[in-house]
Amino acid sequence: MHDQLSPEQILRCRWIHVWKPIEDPKDQQRLGKSRKAKSRLVVLGYLDPELETIPRDSPTLNRQSRMLILQMIASLEWTLRSFDIKAAFLQGRTQENRTIANEPVPGLSKAMNLKEKEVCFLEKSAYGLIDAPYLWYKELDQVLRKLSFIPSPFDPCVYLLHKEGSDKPSGVIGMHVDDGLCGGDAFFDEQLSKLETIFPFGAKKTQSFTFTGIEMNQLPNKTIILSQEKYITKIEPIHIKPDRKEMTESKINEEERLGLRALNRISAVRVSEHQTRLGKQIEPSPKFNQHCNNFHFERSQQSTPQCQET
Repeated sequence: MHDQLSPEQILRCRWIHVWKPIEDPKDQQRLGKSRKAKSRLVVLGYLDPELETIPRDSPTLNRQSRMLILQMIASLEWTLRSFDIKAAFLQGRTQENRTIANEPVPGLSKAMNLKEKEVCFLEKSAYGLIDAPYLWYKELDQVLRKLSFIPSPFDPCVYLLHKEGSDKPSGVIGMHVDDGLCGGDAFFDEQLSKLETIFPFGAKKTQSFTFTGIEMNQLPNKTIILSQEKYITKIEPIHIKPDRKEMTESKINEEERLGLRALNRISAVRVSEHQTRLGKQIEPSPKFNQHCNNFHFERSQQSTPQCQET
């Protein structure tokens, strides 16, 4: 196959070795360590000849949608949950009329008993490909639709589930790449289990967890508290040398300028976090609950998601 492709269609790859923290204290105690080794074979996607022409954009869950999902879960008294999908970027299928091969690293060639100049044809997505996020989103969207989840016309990362014959929604999922934020009833649990069968889940958490950097905690009365306190407390202050403190009339240097800019951004986060945690906790709302019972998404004949209020 090597001789049948142009050199630009054969991408190199490399191993990436990292230490991944073990977050769950129970797993730390069971394994007797706080981190584990992780290796990933990554294609050098920046060498792709179609780098600037192929579709590659993938949507992510926006702040307004996240808050709407949380309000819906609180008001309908569902249990707050999160999950992540294992090896999500390996699930997508390559785009039509696109042929990409991979030149394996020596160890992989030996393990696969490849002959000299033999390469691997990529039938599915791979880490490092420039369109890997796009391929994963398209695959996930297709599977969720088959499981009766309807995408929101306002945010392609939000999916609502309705059980046939019921006016009340059964569940909602918000996807941020391979991380899911969700809640629902028994029918939702069934469909979520089917999703996990197709795309195996990694971590699954309920009521208290961190999602996209935000700590979420659901109280017994279904109120949800949001916080970024742990993130804020880990921020290092700007360190100024004692002799520099005496130069009150001197202009700041570039290093100090960058530090101040970072603190300005962090200050904005701190204010937002403070308001969210203390003044904007998400409480169950009977009025919102009533509105949810009359609200659903529908497919048109062209399979375009639409919003309808009854």
